[in-house]
Amino acid sequence: MLLSIIIPSRNRQALLEQLLLTIDQQVTQTHCLDDVEIIVVDDGSSPELQLPSNTLKARCKMLTLSMPSGAPKARQQGLESASGEFIHFHDSDDSITDDWLEGIISHLREPTCFDFLVTARKVVTKTGAAYKKQHLLKNMASQPHRIKQRLKYENCLGPLGGIVFSKKATEKMQFTNLPSCQDWDMYLDAIDHNSIIIYDWDIAFIKNDLHEDQISKDTKKKFLGVFRLARKHKIITSKNPMMRLFLVYKLQTSLENHHTLLSFFSKHKLKCWACYSVINVQKRIS
Repeated sequence: MLLSIIIPSRNRQALLEQLLLTIDQQVTQTHCLDDVEIIVVDDGSSPELQLPSNTLKARCKMLTLSMPSGAPKARQQGLESASGEFIHFHDSDDSITDDWLEGIISHLREPTCFDFLVTARKVVTKTGAAYKKQHLLKNMASQPHRIKQRLKYENCLGPLGGIVFSKKATEKMQFTNLPSCQDWDMYLDAIDHNSIIIYDWDIAFIKNDLHEDQISKDTKKKFLGVFRLARKHKIITSKNPMMRLFLVYKLQTSLENHHTLLSFFSKHKLKCWACYSVINVQKRIS
């Protein structure tokens, strides 16, 4: 098996069916029925998710978790059942462009190996759609240690839908159950100085930002995710105050304003570096 596409989902039957039919159509059109498998992980949906089995030609199987365990656990379960040389994790509320699979397969069939294939994304919002690319990879793809250092500041590789991993890279992933930043955490786990990273901006997946139940729209989850990510990967240290300042700045810009963040701290009785520095972040950055 060349490629395993792992799709965790909970209570998104209609969106899941639409995504599966789109992938199935491309699998058929590119004549790669023997090269691609789809693994859907039902993360405790009620009622249980169902596959459109009567219409799918591609190899597809469903794994069902008895209770909601979170997307990281669902991805881990899917990976344990995957037989592909390469792994792609895809969210059930996203989709793919018309030539996505053809472009991916063309890379997988080349003799040059890689650990990360980074593609572009078409972001769909209520106001329209726009293509986004990770431009820094032009200069840094051959220097994975620099990318890992950059990942300590920001998720410079983008969402999971824009990445295909080698099986070797996924073996380093711990699938920590973070409230947010799960893709960011997986990159920090997987990348090292020997990683081979390539990019192709002619390939794009569709990032759907239309749904209100996304993690990116939950202020509490966004903050806790960044904070726990920084703790796990030892980004927050007493010897690195500028890193702490940068993270607070990133948090402030991702939220509506610093009052939102301070209200969150007050409500949950949290005291840490952010409480004392967030008010002066803009002045100190400038």
